[in-house]
Amino acid sequence: MNFKAENSDEIIDVILSWSYTNWGGAQIYFLSIIKNAPSNWRFTIVLPKNSKPDIIKFFEPFGVKFEYFDVSFGLFEAKGIIGRLSRQWRRIRSEYSVYRKLSGMNLENKILHLENAPW
Repeated sequence: MNFKAENSDEIIDVILSWSYTNWGGAQIYFLSIIKNAPSNWRFTIVLPKNSKPDIIKFFEPFGVKFEYFDVSFGLFEAKGIIGRLSRQWRRIRSEYSVYRKLSGMNLENKILHLENAPW
């Protein structure tokens, strides 16, 4: 995809996504991108359905579009091997849920920025 200079009138579509309900550095980084982007950039955020309302409130003033997917991953203390395996299985399911959501969207000529849980 060829991008034109900032003063171009062409709309640039950007999709931002994360697969977990905890929020912090990545979401602040995404918010900074949105706040500082040229006016011809249009944003869609793909996030879990059960995301906390306060994170959505941070992005709403910027006119972003929200798309939701079903399975989310939250950071929780995993006790024992079964707990750790269960947490990793949930992470894999949430990332697959993001994949399914994005694969159903038209991604042609769009910028896609994913944040995956490192836990």
